[in-house]
Amino acid sequence: AVFATPNFTSMELPKETPSGNLHQQMMWDLYKLQNEESRVKGDRVEIIFEAWKQLRGKCQRYWTDDIDNDKLFDAHEYLKAAISRCRSMVMGGGNDVKTIAPCHVEIMKAFEECKNLSSFANKKSSSTSSSDATPE
Repeated sequence: AVFATPNFTSMELPKETPSGNLHQQMMWDLYKLQNEESRVKGDRVEIIFEAWKQLRGKCQRYWTDDIDNDKLFDAHEYLKAAISRCRSMVMGGGNDVKTIAPCHVEIMKAFEECKNLSSFANKKSSSTSSSDATPE
């Protein structure tokens, strides 16, 4: 699967804080920060990195539960690569909102692709009302 890097500046976001999962809240916080601060402080960066790590782990569990699904494997590999690339950019001095926000959008889209390709996630979401985009 090929994913385009999203353009954060062209995204339309809600005017108020969205209800929902951790990642929606994180995106909203990053969006608000771009008008106030250019840099994301270290403790916030670590929280974002941890959230990305949890998404990677969840996608990996989907793949290991459906090991013969080649498209899911590709989505998992893309997610890992996106996280690695984004972490490298942030750790290399790109801890600004204009770097982190598009990375977070890309990683969330990659995770959603992973989730959508997973027969396990689709069975789980049809039997429960909890959001799989929220890390466990």
